[in-house]
Amino acid sequence: MSRNNIVPFRRYGFRSRGSRLPHRPRISPGRKPLASVTRLNIVAWSIVAALSLALFSPAGSLLGIKDIIGDGGFFGSAIVEVVETGYISACTSRSNTCVIDGDTIRYRGEKVRLSDMNAPEIFSPSCEKEKRLGLRARNRLVSILNHGGFEIVDVGEGYDKYGRKLRKLRQNGRSVGDMLVDEGLAHKWYGFKRSWC
Repeated sequence: MSRNNIVPFRRYGFRSRGSRLPHRPRISPGRKPLASVTRLNIVAWSIVAALSLALFSPAGSLLGIKDIIGDGGFFGSAIVEVVETGYISACTSRSNTCVIDGDTIRYRGEKVRLSDMNAPEIFSPSCEKEKRLGLRARNRLVSILNHGGFEIVDVGEGYDKYGRKLRKLRQNGRSVGDMLVDEGLAHKWYGFKRSWC
């Protein structure tokens, strides 16, 4: 067999340094080469991962990204009402806008439950300590809301089983619920109640 009859085997897509492939595989019009599609996917997923970390990790809070975007992300958060407060008190039977307890207010006749925390009970406490803390939480919420205007933010959670609107209250860009949690007057809400006794 003569050397002229041997056709060298070529791998497409693999080159040794300095070699040239005389015949490249043809790519049909409108299709991108696999390498550039893969690079595009890597870039897209990297952006998604970076945004997810920024929004849902504690680092997002430290960097201030959550404050820029809002509590519900790009689409879920809508400010329902900006309340320029005059004076809000603890509820009596005739109050239209007032504070019921540490995690519930009445605003224009409708009950609004703060969705991001749970305060001690006043009306059906498990122990005397819970009732005392509940009264302190209610009084502190009255104080916070009278300190300046606040926003009632709809985060897409709808209503609870008692028919109360689930909302977040924000003052100067900060969650009112977080303020009460930081002061030890409420627990962060994870879907279940923790004991105060």
